Amino acid sequence: MSETTGQVHIEKDWVKMSVEDAKSLFWFVHMHKAGGTTIVKCAEKNHEILTDSGNGNILEEDGTEIDYRALDGDGLRSLVSRLLNGGVTFVASEFSVPNLEVLLAHPQVKVFTFLREPGARFLSNFRYDYQHQFFRGDCDWTTFFRHKEQSFYYENYYTRILSRVLTGNLRQKDCERAYEMIKSFDFVGVLEDERSWSCFFEWAGWEPVRLNANSSSDRRAFFRYLKRPKKWGAAYRMARFSPPPPEDFNKVWNLLNESDMRIYRWAQEELRSAESRQAPIEG
Repeated sequence: MSETTGQVHIEKDWVKMSVEDAKSLFWFVHMHKAGGTTIVKCAEKNHEILTDSGNGNILEEDGTEIDYRALDGDGLRSLVSRLLNGGVTFVASEFSVPNLEVLLAHPQVKVFTFLREPGARFLSNFRYDYQHQFFRGDCDWTTFFRHKEQSFYYENYYTRILSRVLTGNLRQKDCERAYEMIKSFDFVGVLEDERSWSCFFEWAGWEPVRLNANSSSDRRAFFRYLKRPKKWGAAYRMARFSPPPPEDFNKVWNLLNESDMRIYRWAQEELRSAESRQAPIEG
């Protein structure tokens, strides 16, 4: 990779794939609040074999999600081999980011993701966390934006996942690396666009399934909470749902997320190009 441009060149290493290695592994880079739970449910409906976690995430022996930072290239390739040998066909990574270059170069791994308009993703994240009381006290938009215990609360979240710079300041070369990295994915979907879903099901070889598996506007969540006596005090909060965003939210958010907006617009343009060619989106 070029230090100045962040350019990424990745090719599948087909030479290492033997005749016996006919199995493949879907690796879903799960962008938080961008349709991830729906994708996992679609995988289950299409009889993909998931890890024991049930949601595609790989867990350590103590039940915590694996920290991919502890794996070098050989370690990650060994993990893929163990998964394939164990019959797993679908993996999702959400809270820790594997070395994407290693996965993209692996001949048996199909790396894909779905993107959502960055502002809408952040709004959904706030509403979901608000409804489920993942914050202490009376959370508002200001305190939520400052709550940065996880990468998905940061600005330019997609850029951080793709560049593996989850916290702190992003450099220009990090942004360029992320932009080039997304282009190397085997498939990139756009959550809000029905055409993208059609392309995805065709690419994956799955039967079309559409679910609204984890909607932040799902009022059934309110009644689920009522069934839990300890949560009765949250009834009013759940009924209110979340406060509206500030009037200038879109303007401010887009300024803070120029790198993510660039990535998202690329995905939209790829979708339009794929439709004109009547072919699925491929990296």
